Amino acid sequence: MSQIPNRTKTLYFTDSLDLENDDLRVALYDDSTSFSFDPDDHEFVGDVLDDGTTAAEPTDESYSRQSLDGQSVTQNDTDNQAVFDADDVTFPDLETTDDIQGLIVFREETDDSDSTIAFVIDSDDTTDLPVETNGTDFVIEWSADGVQIASEA
Repeated sequence: MSQIPNRTKTLYFTDSLDLENDDLRVALYDDSTSFSFDPDDHEFVGDVLDDGTTAAEPTDESYSRQSLDGQSVTQNDTDNQAVFDADDVTFPDLETTDDIQGLIVFREETDDSDSTIAFVIDSDDTTDLPVETNGTDFVIEWSADGVQIASEA
């Protein structure tokens, strides 16, 4: 399950955000700060990843935000839902002293204050989080059964 900012819901309804064709990226945040997603106030990446006062990205040298490729959205009438899929994303050799608490999928713009959050997946939303990395690859597997997250050597 993911959480979506209220502003983003409006963008979906007005065709102003395209999960299949926009330049989407993934950022991670760890549990070094206490973070709870707020759909009213967390509209842009800069609202959340604001130098660690709201949420903090891993400080490991190997960490960098990753691009999403192969995005698709399908209609699932059996389960009455829309399904987002993309190629798996790997954050290689990620080593943090804090557990990964969640991830943010966003549309890349000129800077964080303009980059719209598409959705957030937090440790409250999945039993796969939080994850300790210990220098292993941190992998996000997009799946019809839900997002699978793992730290693997």
